[in-house]
Amino acid sequence: MIVIGCFAFYLVFLSIVAFAHFFLGAPLATNLFNYLRRSKSGVLDVRGRQVAFTYKAGGNDNSSILKLSFTGNFNARAVFRTESKSDKLGKDYGLNQEIQLNDPAFDQAVYMECDDSSFISGLLASPEAKSKLKGLLERFTSLELQGNRCILTKIPCDDFSEIGTADMVEASRAMLALTDRIMPAAPGQGTLTPLTESRRRTELVFTAGGIALLLCGALVAFWGSESFEPVLKWQMLKASLYAALAFEIVFLSYIYLRVKGTSTGLRAFGKSLAFGGLGIVLWCWGWFMVLNGSQDISAAARYEVKVLLKHASSGKGSNFTIGLSAWPGASEVYKFNVRRKEFELVEIGDSCFVTVKKGFFGFDWIDGKVCRGRGRFVGSGNVDGAFPDNDWRLSGGFFREISAPAYLRGEGKI
Repeated sequence: MIVIGCFAFYLVFLSIVAFAHFFLGAPLATNLFNYLRRSKSGVLDVRGRQVAFTYKAGGNDNSSILKLSFTGNFNARAVFRTESKSDKLGKDYGLNQEIQLNDPAFDQAVYMECDDSSFISGLLASPEAKSKLKGLLERFTSLELQGNRCILTKIPCDDFSEIGTADMVEASRAMLALTDRIMPAAPGQGTLTPLTESRRRTELVFTAGGIALLLCGALVAFWGSESFEPVLKWQMLKASLYAALAFEIVFLSYIYLRVKGTSTGLRAFGKSLAFGGLGIVLWCWGWFMVLNGSQDISAAARYEVKVLLKHASSGKGSNFTIGLSAWPGASEVYKFNVRRKEFELVEIGDSCFVTVKKGFFGFDWIDGKVCRGRGRFVGSGNVDGAFPDNDWRLSGGFFREISAPAYLRGEGKI
């Protein structure tokens, strides 16, 4: 309780300090807020222009980072950074297509995430501009234009004291000199990089679609495994991969053709593959389990088994597991998770019944299971023609206390 109280006090104190820092602009609150976040922030005066800096110390899960930023009279989107192996890989496979300035030394050293050649040509027309940008990227990680903001980033930046104010001012001067070359947008022109904006929106749509597909696939897989749980899940997964592979080919071919030839093609394709590809696998697996059970009209077989093991994991998120002896077609021990209440009712050696059906696709699945726990019955799925939770099939896999099934009343078996 003392630890929880101290943590709650810390959160309240941090909230008050953050409010004063962001909304009231209190200098003391700013210093306290930066100290609590292990960060430093301030404003540099560079020839009468304000350049903000923020530094965040690294931790176990993240790297230290330094950012210099300012707001200018332009509207463009582009990222300049050192060319990496993945950028070269994207070029080799035709996914990435970078604007070239016919300067081999510069083109190999700097990678430009921008698809508007006229903007890049105007910004880096002179050798001096290319030299300034190349020099910045030798000391910093990236230079990014986000609308009317310019951000110069160094990550990791393990020792902030080594940078020093003089170095930050020098980098800020080079950054300001470079961005001063950007011409303001013409009247009625929203952005200087319309093609880049359009392709970034397309990438965002594909990423969001992949995440949505992953969430839908996870929900369907959860529904199938809980409501129509196959006896051998991994065999069903292997079988569903044939259908998943066909969908994957169509999906990834479409994504490839849409993002091919852009400055961020490999990244967009990788995100779609990571989210959407996994989502298709889960979606096919889930629907395979759902159809295997929901369309099954075979007769159910009932097997009497024993409780062989009980296991409660320790630590965060305790997990309670019960193991039943094998029956024909099952693995050596059938394990499933339960709540603490049902876990405490069942003892090792108790008799249980498992109802199994053949499945629409020929994969055995568990229609129901029931055990007597300390004089009371606990079960899940189809028990005596009904489901434990208001006949809702989705809850079929949830182990709950139930009334005694008709086929067990007075038989003395369980």
